[in-house]
Order: sequence, then structure tokens, then C-alpha cells
Amino acid sequence: MRQKTILCMFVALAITITGCSKEDNNRRGALDPVKIKLNAKQLVVVESSNNFAFDIFARVNSGEEAGKNFMISPLSISYALSMTLNGAANETLTAMKSALSMAELSVDDINSSFSTLTEALLSVDDKVDINIANSVWVMEGFDVLPGFVQRLGDYYDAETGEFTISQASIDEINGWIEEETNGMIKDMLRELSTDLRLLLINAICFEGEWYSGFDKKNTTDEPFYLTDGNSVEVPMMTQTENFDLYVGDEFAMLELPYGRGNFVMDIILPHSNNELENMISTFTGENFNRWAEQAANHEVTVLLPRFKYGYEKQLKDILSDMGMGIAFSDMADFSNMTETEPLCIGFVQHNSYIETEEKGTKAAAATIAGMCFTSMPSTPQPYTFNADHPFLYVIREVTTNTVIFMGKVGDPS
Repeated sequence: MRQKTILCMFVALAITITGCSKEDNNRRGALDPVKIKLNAKQLVVVESSNNFAFDIFARVNSGEEAGKNFMISPLSISYALSMTLNGAANETLTAMKSALSMAELSVDDINSSFSTLTEALLSVDDKVDINIANSVWVMEGFDVLPGFVQRLGDYYDAETGEFTISQASIDEINGWIEEETNGMIKDMLRELSTDLRLLLINAICFEGEWYSGFDKKNTTDEPFYLTDGNSVEVPMMTQTENFDLYVGDEFAMLELPYGRGNFVMDIILPHSNNELENMISTFTGENFNRWAEQAANHEVTVLLPRFKYGYEKQLKDILSDMGMGIAFSDMADFSNMTETEPLCIGFVQHNSYIETEEKGTKAAAATIAGMCFTSMPSTPQPYTFNADHPFLYVIREVTTNTVIFMGKVGDPS
């Protein structure tokens, strides 16, 4: 398990806050994000991972009802599939890399980049608690190539375990996921099929306090307007502060930082409460980067609902549509994983959870890949950012722009 613990830095935090006021016109300057240094290939891996993130987010959204809440961790999915890449060969390897937007990268480049990125994300902000854990579980008696397991240990710090087709193994694996997500993802695995040979699992856990928290005394019940025209009463948090903000013709994007500022939640709020689905087509990695770069510091009155929910998604069909269908078929080639039996990916399951309230955000996600036998411009005026209708959000690390979580809130009640 790779984990770090929140440090109590009250003195340093007080000094930082003392030097900043609502009249400060450069709030980003008052924050102190640590620059993560990546080489050229590592930056390509992050960019590719983010391209994959926005692609799969749009595909997941297209399969859900307009007003439904959902959240994915594209980074968690990338970790699980990148571990699986190490066992793929020939056309299967090519197809998987293409689906992950990493067609031009070698497996070694992908492995080493994720290893470096993991170390950086875990250590970059001592005011944010983040855990990234990986594991590989092998059916008792099944022979896996030692080099495959070695690579997962070397680059992904993956723990290894054995399982049998039993409730005891289900409980053990679910216990590992629950522990690594600080109790936020529970009972993820429900069964172990007789054709299952390996499980490759990633778990990510994030707990961050807002740089500028909301005063709970100011939270009141207010209407949140749904896409169907109805409304629900929700606890609406509020504060007036200086934040980075981009205002476009059809929406506004607000950046709420955590800790020292390395991690932020970007909230993308359409100006009209029924335009969220229409703007999904413009929600691409390229556009998102441009919006973030054009954000400027403003005094903003923020109204944001408290929200929490969990989500589960089977990703086989989506990943097949993204070009890696061969990996799920009888034609799959995972000969770099084992020489005992032909394997394919039987399923990719993704579970997530998020809770956002006055102090900050707790979020977690886990991804299981089961291997089976087979055959904005500056605006001087104060701005009111009233999230009283459906919105999107992204949680990312700002110096590398690594996207960790992405979600949609259609009904925070």
C-alpha cells in the first residue's frame, strides 16, 4: 500500500491565510502548489491519460439518464488497464494502447511514467490525504509468468494474493478494496466465476479539505432545479471569496482548491439549467485545458450543494467501443501474462464514491479487471456562481493537470 498521512501544519497554514484577504487580486499567488516535474515522455503519458479520461467520460454519460448522478476515476481505470497491458501481446497490445490514447508509447514508458506520477501525487501536498494502491490476485494453482508479476510489483507497487472460488476469497478481496479506499468502496466483488484466473485491481482514495472552507452556519436549504423542470430542497453551502473563474458564453467554470493548491475541484456550470447535456460535446481535454488556462481571479459568491453518492459501472461494452474489443474476445493474446491457458479480459468493473461538504471532499474509486480463461477573460465585477442546477466537476492535480475524478451532479438530494 502506498499511502501518506495528513500532517497538522497549523502554524504554516495560519501564516498563509494571514497573508491573503478577499481584496487580494491574485488568490493563486496566495496558494503554494508544488510543481511536479515530469520529463517529455511522462508528460505525454499524462496528456494521453487525460484524453482517455474525457473520451470515456462522454461515453459513460451517453449511456446514463440525463438527470442521473455518476462519477468515474479515469486514473483508476488507466492504472488497472495499464497493469493489464503488461500481459498483452501483438494485436491485443496495439488495440489496448490505442483505446488508452497511448498508441505511440511503449509499455516500459507507460509503466515508468505511472510509477513516477504515483510517487509525485502521493507526496505533493501534505494537507491532502491520497492513497493509490494496486494488487494482482491469482487463482490458486494457476501459473503466471514471473516477469509479469515482477513488473507489476516494480512499477505499480502491486501486492499479490491468491484466491479460490469461495466466499472467503470474495470477502478477502473486498476487504482489501475497502481498506485501501478508507471504507468508501464496500462489497464491490459479488462473485468469482469458475473461468476466472486473475484479478488486477486499482484503488484510489482522496480526502482533501478546502483551502477556503464553507461555514456550516451559512448553509441553508435551497431549491436545486432538475433537468425535468422540478426542484428539490438541498443543503446549499455558501461563501464569498476570491477564486479562479472562467466565464464563457454558455457556462462558467469555478476552481475550488484543496490544501496548498495542488488539487482542485473544477465545477462546470451551464448558465441555463437545461443545457448541461448539450455542452457535453464541448467537454474535451483540449477545451478543458484552454478554459483552465484562461481562468482569472475574481471575487465570487459561491452557492454549492452538499452532495454524496456512489456509482457502479461495467465498462466492457464501452471499452470495446473505444477499440479494444479484441481484448475481451477469443482472439485476445495475453501470452506475456501466462503460457498455461489462453486468457481474455472477462470484465472491467468500476465503483466510485464522493462526498462533498463544508470542510472538503472525500472520494474513492476502484477498478477490477478480471482475466478469464477463454477460448476565461478577466471580469472586474463580483460574480455569483449559483450551482442550483445540474453541473459537471473534475478533481485534478494542477501542476501536471492529471485528472483523478470526473462526475456529474443531476440531483444532489
